[in-house]
Amino acid sequence: MVDKEVVRERKRQYYLRNGDKIREKQREYYYKNKEYILKRDREKNRLRMARYYEENKNECRKKQNKWREEHREYVNKQAREYAHKPSYKKRRKKYKLENKEYNNKKRSELRHKKTDWLSDYKKKHRCKICGENDSIVLVFHHKDMNDKEFTISQNIDKSWNKLKAEVKKCDVLCVNCHHEVHFNIDKKVKRKNRRDEPSEQALRVRAYRKNKNNFLDNYKESRGCYICGESRRYVLEIHHKEEKKFLVNKACSKSKDLIKKELNNCKVICGNCHQKLHWSDESD
Repeated sequence: MVDKEVVRERKRQYYLRNGDKIREKQREYYYKNKEYILKRDREKNRLRMARYYEENKNECRKKQNKWREEHREYVNKQAREYAHKPSYKKRRKKYKLENKEYNNKKRSELRHKKTDWLSDYKKKHRCKICGENDSIVLVFHHKDMNDKEFTISQNIDKSWNKLKAEVKKCDVLCVNCHHEVHFNIDKKVKRKNRRDEPSEQALRVRAYRKNKNNFLDNYKESRGCYICGESRRYVLEIHHKEEKKFLVNKACSKSKDLIKKELNNCKVICGNCHQKLHWSDESD
């Protein structure tokens, strides 16, 4: 049996004598079969990288996230450029149509996760003003309205990072205290934005709305919350007993007769009790 070292030495000596011919044949073979060789190498590299990624998944993700954070502007720029390509839009549209049920299922699961996280956050806090700790009646109030980017309850589909960043800008308040705070803020804003010499039409519209708002405020104050007896007009709301035709609080364009007719189908209730009532209806 021939020793391996001897065979290796013979091959080396043969290559030294015929190196030019061997290299020439290799080049010829490469140019004849270039497409096959490149495809084979790409497949080998893909499998090798996939195997490495599976074995070191957490480490690879950390490195990817770190690189993205360091090159955030470049990543965002590339993503924006790629998103406007017709080929990308076409593939995305095709994918959405083919995976509609799966996407809806994933979106609803993510939405439930976010709502659960928000409710857990509320459970750990109390109303900053009155100390109410029932998470059903707690809402988010922005400390500085100039920093507000979106309403949290109406934009649950925003990304986790945006949602958490927006929550940090907020205090937790109950619905009644939230109404009271905004009532005081709105009064200041109205005084600040009021014109020195409004037009006749603006005066007529203002008087028309004021008349209806005064009618609703008096209606609420005279009755109070039918559950807890709360009588502050700015925390009281209108609750429809049956199917509603329109929102009474936003019915400035409706006539007073229509509003009175709609109020026959309603009860006066405070914000906290209203929230609890609708929560119990949904849970049933």
